[in-house]
Amino acid sequence: MSERRLLVPCRRRVIPGESERMYVPGWSTKNVFFVMERRRKGGADGLHPIATGFFIGYAEPGEAIRLCYFITAQHAIQKSNGNEVYLRFNRRSGGYVDVPIDRNSWYMSNASDVAAHMAHIGGDSLISAMEDADVKIVDCTRFVGGGPDYEFVLHEGKLRQRFQIQLGDELFAMSLFTISHARDGGEILPVARFGKVSRLPELINTPRWEGDKLRSPAYLAEFLSWGGISGAPVFWHTQALVGNRYRTVTGLLGMVNGHFDIPRKPEVTGDVLGEILVKSNAGIAYITPACAIIDLLHSENATEDRLKAVAEIKTHREPPPTLDVSSATDCKP
Repeated sequence: MSERRLLVPCRRRVIPGESERMYVPGWSTKNVFFVMERRRKGGADGLHPIATGFFIGYAEPGEAIRLCYFITAQHAIQKSNGNEVYLRFNRRSGGYVDVPIDRNSWYMSNASDVAAHMAHIGGDSLISAMEDADVKIVDCTRFVGGGPDYEFVLHEGKLRQRFQIQLGDELFAMSLFTISHARDGGEILPVARFGKVSRLPELINTPRWEGDKLRSPAYLAEFLSWGGISGAPVFWHTQALVGNRYRTVTGLLGMVNGHFDIPRKPEVTGDVLGEILVKSNAGIAYITPACAIIDLLHSENATEDRLKAVAEIKTHREPPPTLDVSSATDCKP
């Protein structure tokens, strides 16, 4: 039977007996890390959170060895203080770890606001931290595809089901909440944010850092975006009959990169010279499609480093990195 006949379009349905509210799968809280920078605040020098990032797995076609990458917003790396950023994520042994990474060692996209770093490159401290990392990886096969179709293809054995992304589809993101981002002496605490697809990708102006603007495709979503959510993974979610069971299906739609503001004139008292304008959050975020991450990983430098890393693993007969991969379907929340 041809692959075309196995690719079955799927009509989405609410699970019988279940409410329509969205459930967030437990693994999603372990998919993120926080991007930290070192700066002085209140007379003390310390690490402060500035953005969110997440873990993905990628392998060359036909290759069994899958490598882990850190993904975040490019502008978060470019705007950070100092020569290093720190990635904060939870440990299986308890608490969290802060791993320093040189700002200049990230792969930077020329076409979108995306930055990536391979976990296999970064020295003994990074490799040691990853061995104890309490994280979940989103595999690249879980990404929503690019245009013009913007479909998510679910692989279940020999059967493939495809889902068209539509206006109004439900989304959730796991992100940093800067006011309360970690337990005292404990693990990081990402928060879940919710929204809906407001517009399928079109070219928009997406500033990456001061003085640099880029026109790139982005979803628009009814989604409150504030400082710290940049780089957060955005997951598309639906309920459907998969095989002979109703399941919740989840795919990576993309990454939050910013939001739109509405300038307005405030009411003032007293004599004010000139015009005062303040900005209000329009409630519309722009989301870089997941396919932009794949495009960056296909760049010359990223591909060369990946092939070298895979060859090194094979040469030294080391076991492939163990990735705790999240599930694309969940029967229960």
